Amino acid sequence: MRMNKTMALACAISAAVAMSGCHRDEADEADHPTATIPAPAPTSTVASASATAVPFDQMDKNHDGSITPDELDDSNPLKQNFSAADSNGDGKLSADEVGKYNAAHP
Repeated sequence: MRMNKTMALACAISAAVAMSGCHRDEADEADHPTATIPAPAPTSTVASASATAVPFDQMDKNHDGSITPDELDDSNPLKQNFSAADSNGDGKLSADEVGKYNAAHP
């Protein structure tokens, strides 16, 4: 009989311990906030038109390493703001100039 009482007591204690871990109230939530996984950082190609996401090589239609206004579609923000992107004023955009323009105009 003593063994049954001991087993019953052990089961009751085990159940109480297990149940205490299952109950969480608002105070517990503040102490242990739910972990969140941050969203991955957006990736970008340094030399791409920010609005169209067209890679530099595709905008450089004659593959001479630079872009002139006639190589850009009318809807491309680089064409609409070509003089602002052309920092050295040579009438063509290098990959570096496109990258700097995109960094300033995300």
